[in-house]
Amino acid sequence: MWTDVAASNSESQGSSGAAHPHSYFGDVLAVTAAILYGLGDALGELWCKHIDRKEYLGMLGFFGAFWCCLLVVFTEYDQVLDLFRDWDNFYPTLGFYVPTLVLYYVSASFFLVSSDATLLNLSLQSSNLWAICFSVVAFQEAPSPLFYVALVLVVSG
Repeated sequence: MWTDVAASNSESQGSSGAAHPHSYFGDVLAVTAAILYGLGDALGELWCKHIDRKEYLGMLGFFGAFWCCLLVVFTEYDQVLDLFRDWDNFYPTLGFYVPTLVLYYVSASFFLVSSDATLLNLSLQSSNLWAICFSVVAFQEAPSPLFYVALVLVVSG
């Protein structure tokens, strides 16, 4: 959102920045997605701790696959057909991406049984620090100053 504020300030000062007409709508969608993601983790914690972890994983897999298949048919049908036409792309997707997601959700459910969703989200968000460290070491690129502000906010909780 701060980039939208900075862009609108620079436009009002006569800068040659191009306006993005739907940027605030995108910001609202991003904030909504973040809220729903947090709600999903909090409800996952509740379900794993107090109801049943296996049922949580089963329902997550069933309804996740249902909604994903439904949305793919309407939004990315051609791209999925291209995936099945090119077997060189299909096997890495089937052999790496899907098992990685299964491993993540099973591991997260075990984590949520013994800990809480706040710690899970903090640990996932602090993983960006390692990506930035790799970027600095491998590519000699320094992050923007806003990254450090965001990092302090994430670590402080």
